[in-house]
Amino acid sequence: MKRQVKRRRSGRAKQKKLFQRAAKLDVRINANPEALQNLISHLQQVSESEKSKLAHELHDQLGAILTASRMDIAWVRQHLTSEQSSLAGKLSRALGHLDQGIYLKRRVIENLRPTTLTTIGFMVAAQDLAQQMGAQSGWHLELQFPEKDPNLPQDMAISLFRILQESLTNIVKHACASVVRVCMEYDSGVVKLEVEDNGIGFRNHSDEVNAKMPGLLSMRQQAIAYGGLFEIKSQLEQGTLVRVLIYPEKHNRNAPSKPM
Repeated sequence: MKRQVKRRRSGRAKQKKLFQRAAKLDVRINANPEALQNLISHLQQVSESEKSKLAHELHDQLGAILTASRMDIAWVRQHLTSEQSSLAGKLSRALGHLDQGIYLKRRVIENLRPTTLTTIGFMVAAQDLAQQMGAQSGWHLELQFPEKDPNLPQDMAISLFRILQESLTNIVKHACASVVRVCMEYDSGVVKLEVEDNGIGFRNHSDEVNAKMPGLLSMRQQAIAYGGLFEIKSQLEQGTLVRVLIYPEKHNRNAPSKPM
């Protein structure tokens, strides 16, 4: 009994110290917005780095295992005798399951590190993502993008893509929408991304948004990491609008120079 009391007291003391440290950190961050931006930017870079490593492992290791297994099963099926038709059916189903696994692996890798984003550019990757999710969800899509892909730093393009990805995922999960508009504009050094739907909406209170939709908080943090602005407007039965403004030129000027 005494040990339990000591453990509870010790636990409460540790919890109190953690709260005190968190409060001090919160005060420091709020007093220094630049420190907040740097912290969020660092966390985003770490997160994307881990996603990239996982994508490479899935592609190189899991991909090799699935492909080799498929080749072995296909070889066995080709060398079965006519009396082994029941086994041929089982192997055909196994090949079908492997094909599904390979497709799922590719989809997971694309979510972790979209190849179109890094090889072709943000606009193509964004339109491709919207069209895929629109086709799966049966939306009427309204897409508006500039003719020329803006010259965005890679980390900024990834963050914008994540914001779009999270916005569309929220629409799939919560909005019950039939019409989705994705608009990107680049003018006078400002990138504006808007995602709007005609879904059921919600009461636009920040506390409720943060508690029930942590993805919105993540989007806000990614915009803040680049000194940008994040805005969300929503009303019940009147849909939701997500708007992000980011300033690539300002970010490039403020970014630390890299040694040659």
